[in-house]
Formats: sequence, structure tokens, C-alpha cells
Amino acid sequence: MSKPHLLITGASGYLGTHLLTALAKNNKYDLTGLDIRTNSKFQKSTRFVEADLNNIDLLSKTLEGVDLICHCASLGKTTRINRPGGQPTTNNQFLITNIKGTQNLYKQAKEKGVNKIVLTSSIEVLSLGLQKENWPVNEHHVCWPDDSYGVSKNIQEIIARSFADSGSIQTLALRPCAFFPVNDPDRGFRLTGAHAMVEDIVNAHVAAVEVLLDEKRASDLNKFEAIFITNKLPYQNSDKNLIDSREKIKKLIRKYWPDHAEYVFDLGYKQAFFPCVYDISKAKRILNWEPLFNFDEWISYCKKNNLSFQDEKDQYKSKKSLKSRLKKIILKLKKGFGS
Repeated sequence: MSKPHLLITGASGYLGTHLLTALAKNNKYDLTGLDIRTNSKFQKSTRFVEADLNNIDLLSKTLEGVDLICHCASLGKTTRINRPGGQPTTNNQFLITNIKGTQNLYKQAKEKGVNKIVLTSSIEVLSLGLQKENWPVNEHHVCWPDDSYGVSKNIQEIIARSFADSGSIQTLALRPCAFFPVNDPDRGFRLTGAHAMVEDIVNAHVAAVEVLLDEKRASDLNKFEAIFITNKLPYQNSDKNLIDSREKIKKLIRKYWPDHAEYVFDLGYKQAFFPCVYDISKAKRILNWEPLFNFDEWISYCKKNNLSFQDEKDQYKSKKSLKSRLKKIILKLKKGFGS
């Protein structure tokens, strides 16, 4: 029996590269990667198509014989395309890549009979100012994005829903939080807020592929399902009063990790990105997925490996001392001008 043929868009991007690596490990799939630039890492092991999603002819040819698409191709809030170092992505770039590109992909997929897509969406289809909402926030919450990026991801879901409603394409839209591995104290700080390790996000995508390729499991689902995939947080609805006026969560950390709070703060705690607590029970129910790496695992890893991060501590204390001295100088200058 032939192996399922998967197309991964955005295959040279951060998520796409990790996902291709994971899917190639067990040799269960025929894989094609598509991106605007070639990924040299997969030149020998994977068919690679260098193309833009707005190149309709090449996109149509690439979809021949494909059974399922993992649509990871999107621009984030900054882009390095023709802009070394990264610059803010413009509204027009969001329109061309995230929205028109997705629309083209779904249209061509329908024409070629590809009826299963795993869509990489984002928690940013919702507002990120949900600290006062009832936690955990689930997938039924009204989408009200804060910016152009969030709007583009929301429109991607709307496109997917329209093809689902017509019965032509089934989509699992995964809504990850920010994700990437960071091998320094910053890793731990982020895990106290909405952050996940890329390995966990990749595992959720692999699980979604397996669900859609299983006819029995797929048939039990709606044609469109949105699913939060984030790290697991212990915070409760009653904890909202512990978030200070600048939306910092030091008090939450002290409450839930009293034995480790000072360890975190000594390392130079930076404000964690924390829009709210997301309900990830749907991911468990549909994908049988849960994050493997949360804040507790990070602390255990640090203790087990005797990581003191002394260099980072020294840098933090040096910066803190410098800021304190600068503040004193500024205050003296203000008093001098005022006299």
C-alpha cells in the first residue's frame, strides 16, 4: 500500500523545518515541502518545490497526488524577506501571503481533490487582552484580533470554514501560542506565561495529521475544528487580582512555585507574555495531545543539571545596578532644572 503523500507549506520556516524533520523520522509518509526558498537540509530526503502560494500554475502541479496539506506558510509580525535583520510586516504583505496565499491553496486543493488540511493558526485570532475574562478561555470565545497579524490569521480560519461548510475540505486549525526553544533562563520565564516549546507544537501537528488520515476518527469530527495548543498553566480564575497594573505575574509565580520563585527572580525575571489561560482540553480530546514541557519540567531540568546561570545572573545584576545609577542621575538633573 502506498504511503500518504503530505505537502508542507512554509517548509523552510521555523515550524515547517521542525515538522518536516519529525514527519520524516518514521518513514510513514511521502513528503513534499513548499516554500519561497529551498531548504538545503531536506534536498536529498524530501521533494522540495520552490514556489510562492500565489504562483497558481506551480501550486496546482505540486498538489497532484497529495493526500493532506500542513499549511504552515504565513508571515509573522516581522519579516526578513529582502529585509536583513527583520522589519515589521506590512498590511499588504499580510494580505498577499497570509490571506491570498491561503485562499489560493484552498481553491487549488479543492480542484485537485485534496480534502484534508492541518492549518497553523494562532491564539492571536483572539484579542491578547483577555486577563479579565473567565479562565480558561476556550475555542468558542469570539474572535476579535488586536492587529493586522491576528486579523490575517482569523481570515485564514474564515477561509477554511467556508470550504468546510461546503463539504469540500476538512480542516483542523491549530492555534499555538508563541513557540521556540531558548537555551537560557528566558526559557523558564516564558513558560510562566503563554509560551511553548517547538517540539510540543510539532507533536500537536503530527497528531492532527494522524487524526485526519484516520477515516474513523476524522468522520467523528466537524469539518472545521479550531484547537488551542499552548503550554499548561495552573492559574485559576480567582487569581486575576494577583496580576499587577502592568500585567506582570510575579505574584502568580510566588503563589504556585513558592520554592522556586526566588530562583527565577534571581536569574533576572523578565515579564512573561500572558494574555490569559487557554483551555487545552479539546486538544487532549481530539488529538490526544498535551504539552510535555511546562514550567515545572523546566525547573526540574535546571535542578537536575545543576544549572546556576551565573553569567546571566551577573549580567542581570550589572544591568540592574546601571539602571539604578542612571535613575539617580536623571532625578538629580530634574531637581537641578527645577531649582
